[in-house]
Amino acid sequence: MTATAPHGNLRLPRRRGERPLTRPHNPHQQLTQNPDVRLQEALWARMATLDGVLAARSTVSLPDTRALHLHPDLAHGPEDAFLAGTEFAHLHGHADGSLHLRLLELLGNHVIRQVVVAVDSHASARPLKSLRVRVVRRYPHDTSAFTQGLLWHDGHLYESTGLRGRSTLRKVQLETGEVLERRDVDRAHFAEGLALVRDRLIQLTWRSGLAHVWSVDGFRHQGTIEYDGEGWGLCYDGQHLVMSDGSARLTFRDPETFREVRHVTVRKNGRAVPDLNELECVDGAVWANVWQSDEILRIDPANGRVTGVVDASGLLTDSERRRADVLNGIAWIPERNRFVITGKNWPHLFEIELDPR
Repeated sequence: MTATAPHGNLRLPRRRGERPLTRPHNPHQQLTQNPDVRLQEALWARMATLDGVLAARSTVSLPDTRALHLHPDLAHGPEDAFLAGTEFAHLHGHADGSLHLRLLELLGNHVIRQVVVAVDSHASARPLKSLRVRVVRRYPHDTSAFTQGLLWHDGHLYESTGLRGRSTLRKVQLETGEVLERRDVDRAHFAEGLALVRDRLIQLTWRSGLAHVWSVDGFRHQGTIEYDGEGWGLCYDGQHLVMSDGSARLTFRDPETFREVRHVTVRKNGRAVPDLNELECVDGAVWANVWQSDEILRIDPANGRVTGVVDASGLLTDSERRRADVLNGIAWIPERNRFVITGKNWPHLFEIELDPR
């Protein structure tokens, strides 16, 4: 089975017995039967840089430092192609304006495996949506709480606080700020992000390489989960745990095994955004604090593109800010259709709505 040279339309004969490719209902669903997992992971890496490819029409860097070079014959046409080792990625434009990214693994001139996804041809051209905070109500917050994770469940806030020797897990009454339930974390650990998966709270640690698992009722310790690297933010999108590590990377993990399923690099206007911190998963988007920033980002989890930027500056007075640390903590209250946000050692929690600027 041979493929044409990397220009013009790429013809892909099917293996005997293989079904023809059809366009997926889910734009990131794979089209091949029994796809190869390694090739799928490679495709997600290409998808993470796709916005940059479409915008720059030039060379972009992969996370593994290899470069993708657009073929000069295709760099300004409806089709782009680039080579990286034995993998060949082909971006094909259709008459209806849709695009498909086809990733092939080659052995000589022979196609060994292929994965195809539909992609958004206008993703990099869309302007970022700028949002501003409108405070609906302000509530008291424990200024000793070095907030690292925040979520809403069954009428209460659940909060993970950090600092080694002072880390806690808390159940908090929003309206009064009263800590209804508290569990101290092992003094050797610096607690970080927090997520709820059914009846389990999963609490990251910064550099201990493990997450604590607690029952949501009674905060009974149910064990630990090991992982590599640093733990910063965590949220659950209903299918995967989404985790930040202080870089520009979001890692999607199996909620039962904590195994990495895939990852994306978060980019704003084509540039990677480091220091991603606390996370909240809401209706198909990931919202992220950025460490030492008053911005909250809305991120498309399919490709890591930042689709909206929230300006959360000016919530504290000058005197309050001098005694507080950075903005950190996002919780979504679905029954009110509002967020609650706070920061490390902040005196207030803010119930907010987001308005276009």
